[in-house]
Amino acid sequence: MISWIVSALLIFSPFVQATRQLSSISLVTCQKNSQFSASQFNITFAPDENSLYAWLQGASTIDVNFTVDMFVKAYGLQVFKVHFDPCAGSGPVGLCGMQPGPFTLPRAQFQIDPAAVSKIPGKSY
Repeated sequence: MISWIVSALLIFSPFVQATRQLSSISLVTCQKNSQFSASQFNITFAPDENSLYAWLQGASTIDVNFTVDMFVKAYGLQVFKVHFDPCAGSGPVGLCGMQPGPFTLPRAQFQIDPAAVSKIPGKSY
């Protein structure tokens, strides 16, 4: 009788899987009058995959090549920095040479060094 109850509980109970992640929907430009604005921004760090995922939609009034530095902080500590240059092939394709007008950064994945991931305090997730 007890084994039947345990079997029924296992069959009908929902299975839940939690994943650790850090996410943000805020973007800070570090340059005054950058002539760049983001209408939507999403960045998620998945430590179990050693990956950082980014998606951005915005507008620009400039015509220029650019580089991006993303700093990931947890509890005020910078745990790693991701740098990419779209024109050097180290970032998502289609972004080399920002043109005036709206643009979209398709969801991009960046691999993070596992040594940097190990420095993030567990309570950050």
